[in-house]
Amino acid sequence: RLRAQIEYHFMNPWEKYKARNRKPWKLLIQIFKIIIVTVQVYLFGADRFSVVNFMDDNQEALRYLFLKDYGGDANAVRTVYTKNQVYMYLKYAHEQYYNIAEAAGSYAYTDLDIFGDPPAVRLCYDYYKQVELNASSNSYTFDPTVINECDFLPKPHDHQHIITNTSFNFGRLLSLKLDFLLNAINLKGVKAWDKPTCYQLNVTLLFDNKKRDGQMPINLNLENNWLQCKADSQIHSIDSYSTIIRILLIVFDSLVVVVCLASLTLSVRSLIKCLKLIKARAFFIANEDQDPLSLSDAMDLFNWWFVIIIISDILTILGSIYKMAIDQKDSNFYDVCSLLLGIAVLLVWTGLLRFLGYFKQYNVLLLTLKASGPSILRFCVCAGVLFLGFTFCGWIVIGPYNTKFRDTTVTAEALYSLVNGDDMYNTYAMVNPESKAIWVYSKLYLYVFISLFIYVVLSLFIGIIADTYERLKVQ
Repeated sequence: RLRAQIEYHFMNPWEKYKARNRKPWKLLIQIFKIIIVTVQVYLFGADRFSVVNFMDDNQEALRYLFLKDYGGDANAVRTVYTKNQVYMYLKYAHEQYYNIAEAAGSYAYTDLDIFGDPPAVRLCYDYYKQVELNASSNSYTFDPTVINECDFLPKPHDHQHIITNTSFNFGRLLSLKLDFLLNAINLKGVKAWDKPTCYQLNVTLLFDNKKRDGQMPINLNLENNWLQCKADSQIHSIDSYSTIIRILLIVFDSLVVVVCLASLTLSVRSLIKCLKLIKARAFFIANEDQDPLSLSDAMDLFNWWFVIIIISDILTILGSIYKMAIDQKDSNFYDVCSLLLGIAVLLVWTGLLRFLGYFKQYNVLLLTLKASGPSILRFCVCAGVLFLGFTFCGWIVIGPYNTKFRDTTVTAEALYSLVNGDDMYNTYAMVNPESKAIWVYSKLYLYVFISLFIYVVLSLFIGIIADTYERLKVQ
């Protein structure tokens, strides 16, 4: 009886159907789940990117409005070098806040007082408690305690500001932040079922002086908060059609949850059967041979695909719940929902490989990875140790002379790009020839690394996989 159970355990859905007339419900559910989860991810992605594009476009527009002499390059670092420039940028942004009605976008103040004036702009600044520097005598007095203060700036009249050119002690100043709130509405190129979304934009103009190197980078940051649009907001369209579409979207998300619950139930049941079969086999071997069941034999009966399917189902259910909350404009869970649904759809499609593995023609990838896995793992450990050695060496020696090696993370990314053949010439050319010894060393370092990892390490890595594939093909 145990032999029959083990033989049945290793049958594919078609063989199980012929043996016991058992219909392949798990296979049908997995195929259906792949379709609906993929559609769900596509719908969520379309909505997510409409918000992302709206925020990116608004951030660019606000840079034009509030950054003096903005050139249009969002990646360029805008920097000021004199105190007068700092005050000019601050005063310019402060005045532009009161001219927001001139902007082409749908911006508005969050509130107006009884005089019709908007809320005041807030200016926050961080500074050291005490800094006294005397460069001529190479002496200083320094208290590193950081103090934070904030003031609300009154509306300027005739370009007269409360901020003057002597308002700040730049010897102690760490940062300046000018922030204010605006309301905006995203129409999303409105579809019949998609209502416009109301946002509160938290705009921050940051002057960063933490490095204290004679230059202050300026950046405009934008954060958004979802607001509940007023109840009297209307879309003049076919309301019944709009309502039906929104209901269908909720029903579709609910269907995804139901299908995933069914898949989760069947997978958990199958996993329990695997564990019972392992226990029965272990009991049988212990009675017959007086030896315990080995771990490798137990793993032959344990089906890891069920674990992958269970994880994907749980993530899909959680992601669907978050998506329904987002669709109802109740919460802003885009990042969490993206993470859950993204990993879920990856695992859902990966789980389909289990069923493709029943066919020899489609099972080459899985068999190759399974057979070469231990060798690849041992090889990657050795290659990783060597890679880390080059990473730390490149960072500490070449880092001061090449921006691609300024910290360990960037150094590792630059070296990994070199292994893939990316941007080689610029990596060579960017080394500062100020120090001849470092310049020569960097050339030797890059030649040795590229030659070793591309011609030796990478070739051996491919060779391990190719050798395993050839052995499997012969078998």
